[in-house]
Amino acid sequence: MTEEEYFTAWQTTFKDQPEITEPANLAITAGRLSTNPDPALIFIAGYQAAIRATFKEFASNHWLAYAASEDRSETNRKPAVTINNGRLHGFKTWIAASKLVGELIVKVGSGAEARYVRVSTCTTGVNLTHKPASRFLPKLSQGQAEFDGAEFKELQDLSLISGFADRESYYIYLAFLSALSTQNHSSKNLSDSSSLAKRANLILQTHKGTLNNLAKLDKSIQALLHSSSPEMTDLKSAWGDDGKLFTMYSKGIQARHE
Repeated sequence: MTEEEYFTAWQTTFKDQPEITEPANLAITAGRLSTNPDPALIFIAGYQAAIRATFKEFASNHWLAYAASEDRSETNRKPAVTINNGRLHGFKTWIAASKLVGELIVKVGSGAEARYVRVSTCTTGVNLTHKPASRFLPKLSQGQAEFDGAEFKELQDLSLISGFADRESYYIYLAFLSALSTQNHSSKNLSDSSSLAKRANLILQTHKGTLNNLAKLDKSIQALLHSSSPEMTDLKSAWGDDGKLFTMYSKGIQARHE
């Protein structure tokens, strides 16, 4: 399944739910749309849920991207995003799902003085360009945004912004478990297949309602990934480098919650 096909499935699934208000249900439902399951598509599912859990005023079913990264090159550095005369100017250097994203949440400035604004990708003065496919999550389109006098709307409720890193990993984990729990593996050993799906579903049901036990959830995910079942072995082989999506958050989670 390509990113475009996943986007179409997303739109079909949520067409009667124009207002998506419960991020956990979103991650779980969107996770099930990913066949195999595919790390790039699971990232999208969790990332979309994390954005909606952090910025509560977003409830539509189009895709969003949180634009915070800026150019850190030593030479020919692209200017950072600023607000001049009430308009956005400058660059953000990493936009997830850049080919299909409908709206951006843009961080302007840094530290306690940072502002956060929303801008449609269709707005005059917004130009998205797409990078070549990366080695990590190549199915995920990735790009940069240039703002040249774009209009925006200021975000007001920023009370949850500091927890975005935890929410991103949490909802990615939920989407991953959801995808695993609904797989119909064509394995020689059906008992192992059932065991993998049941283990994933048990972890999902235990943790889908709260972020309070994120460290425990992470440990359960890592144990699942180290399962000796043929299904997990086959999945990790198919994922290749993309499988890092399910391990790369672990060290930070354990450090923040130990």
